[in-house]
Amino acid sequence: MLAMAREADDRFAEAQALVDLSLTHWLFFSSEHAPLTKSCAEEALRIGREIGDEEVVAKSLSYVGLVYQVEGDLVRGDEKLEESLRISEAHGFKDAIAQDLTWLGAHAGWRAEFHKAIPLCRRAEDTARENHDGLSELLGLAFRCLALIGLGEYGQGLAVINEGLTKARDRETVWVVGRLTNSLGWLYQELGDFRRSIELNRESQEIGHRVKNQNVELSALINIGYDHFHLGETDKALVVLQESLVRVEKSAFGAHRWRWAMHLATYLAEALLALGRPEQALLQAEKALL
Repeated sequence: MLAMAREADDRFAEAQALVDLSLTHWLFFSSEHAPLTKSCAEEALRIGREIGDEEVVAKSLSYVGLVYQVEGDLVRGDEKLEESLRISEAHGFKDAIAQDLTWLGAHAGWRAEFHKAIPLCRRAEDTARENHDGLSELLGLAFRCLALIGLGEYGQGLAVINEGLTKARDRETVWVVGRLTNSLGWLYQELGDFRRSIELNRESQEIGHRVKNQNVELSALINIGYDHFHLGETDKALVVLQESLVRVEKSAFGAHRWRWAMHLATYLAEALLALGRPEQALLQAEKALL
């Protein structure tokens, strides 16, 4: 499409092709594709502004914002997503609205701004349902349940997890089933039931492994390591956490990479301290703070 648009000097089609290419490269969740996500989004943005195509401008701003997310710069990421949201709401671009709200909600949750994250996720879910965007709806549910659990609203969090699991199973979106099963395991961690937690996290890990989704599998393994620690199995915890760290450093992508690195460094510090290795624990704690 891009080649044909350029040959025909169709700037509108060229900009749309670049937007779609940017999204496609993003969905690989691969560091190799991140520069292509950025270059396509930035070129689409430039053309969109030149020709006055506001939908291209809005969508390309979203993908530029997600590139900043990959780099760990949530402030600039939010700036681009919020600019995209303003344009999309003004013109009624519902697919862009749902996506922008989803990631603004996720970013707020990652910063522990749970009261801000919840309404953003709710709006994302509502807009996604209106637009028949099943993926954004499921992601909104996945991020909202975490914010509710973070606030200690366990009953509401459980209800959202169950709603998400039902919809993900109906839509045969297996990796979301794995993700939400992991979230359920985290809920049991918060409640201090580490035996039930490790059962759920193992189930999530098996789903991720079966469907070859490293994001689900590694998230579950990190939680399994923490479960072992709280069950008094510190040696097992250390092995799982160290092996997970190797995988993260080798192949994790974007926000997963820096978020998992923080989790692992924190958990490793706790495990090493419990094993009487305070110097090594301190190194991990300092890594987490970076």
